[in-house]
Amino acid sequence: MPNYSALLEKGSLKGKKFGLPRKFFFEVIHQDTQSAVDEAILAIQKMGGIVKEVEVKHIDLQPSMISTVFAECVYLIERYLSEFDPGATIDKYLDQLGPHTKSILSRQKGTPEAKPVPGYAYIKSVRDNRNKMIAGFEEAMVGLDALVFPTTLLPATKIGAEELEIEVQGQKFSTFEALRRNCNPINVIGYPAITVPAGYSEAGLPIGCKWL
Repeated sequence: MPNYSALLEKGSLKGKKFGLPRKFFFEVIHQDTQSAVDEAILAIQKMGGIVKEVEVKHIDLQPSMISTVFAECVYLIERYLSEFDPGATIDKYLDQLGPHTKSILSRQKGTPEAKPVPGYAYIKSVRDNRNKMIAGFEEAMVGLDALVFPTTLLPATKIGAEELEIEVQGQKFSTFEALRRNCNPINVIGYPAITVPAGYSEAGLPIGCKWL
């Protein structure tokens, strides 16, 4: 197994360039998360990395775009399930999912109370808005090796806390919404990303830093 710790030496990131997309990803953030990400940025710089602020254009399209991801979920998850359970459907595994995920997927399956994404809205999002967001990320990443930002706007929460409401910098969110907020744009554009440990909150809960 590679010894990744051996790479964490002064100068090991010399010449590498990283962008901080302050708009959206850092606008609303828990103080513990901010502290952990700040320390991660300092660590990058100590290892020789160059860090600069960048802007991701069209990021404001994200709130309306996330519904298109929901529209794709049933197909993509059933395709994944078929790899080990041929013929499997969402319905077979729906009761094993958390309440928020279950609600999203069941709506797309067409339950009596469902309000799935209209076809015209989906097509517009995929052909127009998604491409604008992709172009915004690609422009921001020109000359960079990666974008770096907090995976979630708050530290990890205890299991079962998804239903709770939390206030961050004067704004109220459901815990579920807060945890997925910074991940939504990446889900929309479909780019690969990785989350690495960035530290812990005062309560000892982990905080992640996302690299794109």
